[in-house]
Amino acid sequence: MKNKIKIVFIIVSLKYGGAQSMLLRLLNEIDKNRFNVTVISLTDGGDLGQSVIDLEIPLITANIKKNIFNIFALIKLCKIIQKISPDVVHTWMYHSDLIGGLLAKISRVPRIVWGVRSADFISVDTPLSTKLIFKFCAKLSRLIPDVIIYNSHKGLLYHENLGYTKNKSHVIYNGVDIDRFKPQDINYIKLRRMLNIADNKKIIGIVARYDYLKNHKGFVKMAKFINNYDDSCDFLMIGENIKGNKKLLSLIEKNNLLKNFHLLDAISNIEDIISGLNAVIITSLSEAFPNVMIEAMACGIPCFSTDVGDVEQITYDREWLVSVEDMEKLANVCVQYLDLDAIVQKNIKENMIKYARKNYSFKIIVERYEAIYLNNN
Repeated sequence: MKNKIKIVFIIVSLKYGGAQSMLLRLLNEIDKNRFNVTVISLTDGGDLGQSVIDLEIPLITANIKKNIFNIFALIKLCKIIQKISPDVVHTWMYHSDLIGGLLAKISRVPRIVWGVRSADFISVDTPLSTKLIFKFCAKLSRLIPDVIIYNSHKGLLYHENLGYTKNKSHVIYNGVDIDRFKPQDINYIKLRRMLNIADNKKIIGIVARYDYLKNHKGFVKMAKFINNYDDSCDFLMIGENIKGNKKLLSLIEKNNLLKNFHLLDAISNIEDIISGLNAVIITSLSEAFPNVMIEAMACGIPCFSTDVGDVEQITYDREWLVSVEDMEKLANVCVQYLDLDAIVQKNIKENMIKYARKNYSFKIIVERYEAIYLNNN
């Protein structure tokens, strides 16, 4: 038997997030007979560190929190990489691409893969340090990585237009774990019991961390339009920094919607929430590839969205997309679906599940990553 290919994955943190969830799914599915895997978190174990350990995959935490350019920590990390002597280093997101990429280059790792998980990410909330790191990455993209993997075509074009090299680019869409994200009728009742509302209550949800680009303000605006038409719906926000968020609560109160809203923190078993909803909404001002869209489809839950990132290529029905910030039309699209006959909705859900399984099964996505690691791309 040939020696296993050694891969080191380097990520900034293992707190809940789209990139972290994607990495965890990749770790779970990657062929252990061909690949020997180690994970390095530049900070700590976060929310998902134990999940990595449960997969019997070594996890190294660098504990670089306040100053990610701590020279002593970086020297120690470089020695760790050299000791592992990996065949491949795959970094995730800008800070890891820069730091992990440089350390891998110094350590003469044969194959370096950068992972870019965003599209036009720059907003009023983007820290200056992140903008600077982005510029450094653009300059070094010609020298450090052998491959740059984007999770959307929009992300690829955006980064190449701002200086990222064009001859190393690959697009690998996110995938969905179809054994985990699937219709579960019992969660419809469980969610309503958890929220202490009637079993027949319709719930429309947004699954996203609190971030300017996710446009929770737009979700409240959309909810107001729906409430004016039908005040029997409830609305759920779930994600990092959502529960108890004073800005959101104030906005909801100003729109007289407090009795209709529920705010929850991010959870690891998000599939239990999604499969209990009537609809998922994406109100984002910008996206690359929103995981929640394919997760919702796999659960048989329709996802109505602003036309951002690659959603036009992903969505089951392009009639479910609206222009960015057109919350009235987004509300109308959602209401039109909810008003459909139950049999019509059932047919749509069944076809949507088949579509998600055929096009976005995570097993297909893992094969594409493995081809990159094997240099078969």
